[in-house]
Amino acid sequence: TATDDELKAAVATYVDDVVIPTYEDMYNKVTALNTAVQKLSTSSSDNDVANAADAWVAARKPWEKSEAFLYGPADLNKLDPSLDSWPLDKNGIEEIIATGEFSKISGAVDEDAEDGPQNLRGFHTAEKMLFLDGEPRDLETSPFAKNELEYLKLVSERMLSDTQDLYNGWLKGLGTSDVPSSYAEAMKKHDGSAYSIGN
Repeated sequence: TATDDELKAAVATYVDDVVIPTYEDMYNKVTALNTAVQKLSTSSSDNDVANAADAWVAARKPWEKSEAFLYGPADLNKLDPSLDSWPLDKNGIEEIIATGEFSKISGAVDEDAEDGPQNLRGFHTAEKMLFLDGEPRDLETSPFAKNELEYLKLVSERMLSDTQDLYNGWLKGLGTSDVPSSYAEAMKKHDGSAYSIGN
């Protein structure tokens, strides 16, 4: 039977060497994705599509790893469905692209606005716009529609905001009365308090 000190050490190693580095890696790679999307929005070149697609793949890898621990900030702030809702509302996405009505993803535009449906943003929405049949989109055969790049920019910006909240939730806390300090510290207390947060 493990001693309390051994359990505390195991939790500390898990938090400090697994969870936080994974979210830090994800934050850095989603930052790179957002930078690539912003560049694409001003150029609309095949090379920049490929770069943004590569950045999407790179950012997706730490997210997939983080799915082993989708509790804490990912659950409390509903960051999991915001980043990774499936299936997509394909009709809703097409409607936004056709009309340019971005209020449905208002959370990406105005943090004080009421949040829109989560299946209109996140990894899979960006994937739909960057890839076609599993490959980076070819603009000669599948050019971006009017409003599509602006939509992609907003989706990318929201992904970055969500990822920063996820990372900071473990490092600093969610800024609410439920989680005044970092979720990492709550976990490492090894007193059960982390599991009661938000209940």
